[in-house]
Amino acid sequence: MCSPSWQVPVGDPKLLNASELIANLRDLIVHLHRGNAAQSETLLTNVAAYLKQVMASGADPNSEEMLRTQQTQFAIDEVRLLLTDGDF
Repeated sequence: MCSPSWQVPVGDPKLLNASELIANLRDLIVHLHRGNAAQSETLLTNVAAYLKQVMASGADPNSEEMLRTQQTQFAIDEVRLLLTDGDF
């Protein structure tokens, strides 16, 4: 039986692939909507680790992929701030 991605312990981010990233973002939206802060934080950690890995890949920083990755990282940072403030 496959366990949901939000059960990965905080502080131990699982490296994701692109399709897992999309699934984690979808799950994040659901958990934020339901007010599940712990699960949301774990998903944020996983997504941030993936984005950090992409940004450290050495790809052209002006490429569309890298610009999109940077924008997504900014959005994830904003969600994390809102989650820390309990304002979600």
